[in-house]
Amino acid sequence: MMFEVNLDKELKRLKKKVVGSFVAPVRYKLHDIFVANSADDIFLEFVNKKVVVIGPGEAPTKELEAAVRAADICILVNKGYRSGHFFGFAKKAKEVILFHCLNEDEERGGGVLDELILAEINVEKIIYPLSEKKLHHHYLKASRKLNKDFEILSIKKGWYEKIVHRLDGYRPNTGFAALALLIQSGCEDLYIHGFTFFRTPYQSHYRDNLTNASHAISAIESAGNHNPDKDLLLFKELIKDRQKIRLANVTKSIVDAPFDPIFYQ
Repeated sequence: MMFEVNLDKELKRLKKKVVGSFVAPVRYKLHDIFVANSADDIFLEFVNKKVVVIGPGEAPTKELEAAVRAADICILVNKGYRSGHFFGFAKKAKEVILFHCLNEDEERGGGVLDELILAEINVEKIIYPLSEKKLHHHYLKASRKLNKDFEILSIKKGWYEKIVHRLDGYRPNTGFAALALLIQSGCEDLYIHGFTFFRTPYQSHYRDNLTNASHAISAIESAGNHNPDKDLLLFKELIKDRQKIRLANVTKSIVDAPFDPIFYQ
């Protein structure tokens, strides 16, 4: 009798797995056709706007505060909206949009999406700038959790696959995908703060287990999905000869320095 019960459970588990293997790709394809936003759709959020985008690699400055006050839109990335360093700045912004990978794992993802904090800094839109079949379950879970109170915009796979191709097959991290979209969006002015391509550690209260740059590098290499060296090289290419992009001091110093690879050496 016990053998029959266990066999029945195993058959149900296998059935669920087999059905899921067929349903998931179809669901992802239908999402890309009917739900996901084209890059042009997302560009409309930023065209002719003054935009500030804040990453976790540089402490706040008076220059950043002035840029946030002057901007039409302030962009935060993943758990950056929960960081004490930037939470206060976000509350001073006219509009806040969050770019998030929608993986709520605190260590390997973008962190929990806290609806109360998001509402407190008046986030109404969340942009999901990735598009892979094996990541789509994160979008589905977040949509069920947030869709009543927040608008989630997701990018079509065509734009995303072009970025992956230019990164030699590596997945852009959420911050770099956000930068790539914003640079191409036609915004009037783009101020970039705190994107250091892992040449500096995270600021405290972002990922306290990775406040040492070498620890962050090891974590990225162990997963093998990202290559911030490739991100940096493509970033330099994307901003070349663009007059409406301003870089904060630390980001500028990294971009201006001779390229020195640090990943997968």
